[in-house]
Amino acid sequence: MIIGGDFNCPLDPAKDKKGGILIPRQHLINSIKNIQSEFNLHDIWHVKNPTTLSFTWSKTSPFIFCRLDYWLISDSLHDLVTRVDKIASIKTDHSAIVLELKEIEENCKGPSFWKLINPRYQDDTRVWAK
Repeated sequence: MIIGGDFNCPLDPAKDKKGGILIPRQHLINSIKNIQSEFNLHDIWHVKNPTTLSFTWSKTSPFIFCRLDYWLISDSLHDLVTRVDKIASIKTDHSAIVLELKEIEENCKGPSFWKLINPRYQDDTRVWAK
């Protein structure tokens, strides 16, 4: 699972905000943390760049910098991430956030089977194939 976009709130104000009022919007942060916990999602930027500060939104008067845009991804996808970055964007006050994943080879499937339950038959006829 991948969730991404403008959350309009720094999830960790100590790391994701510089300047302005540092009072977090705790109800929103708690809601997002609950979703992260329920679906085992992690902020891939902080996973891949644990010590780098980077902001996706800024204001010049007064100077405020925030990271409001995130990619939250499942643990099982961490190894497939080849790039997570921010790039300049036009006609917006946010930087664009980039997430690149490795290409998954189509021929790397393992053994599988499929099951068909035909609702027309009372005896629940099933067809199995390998």
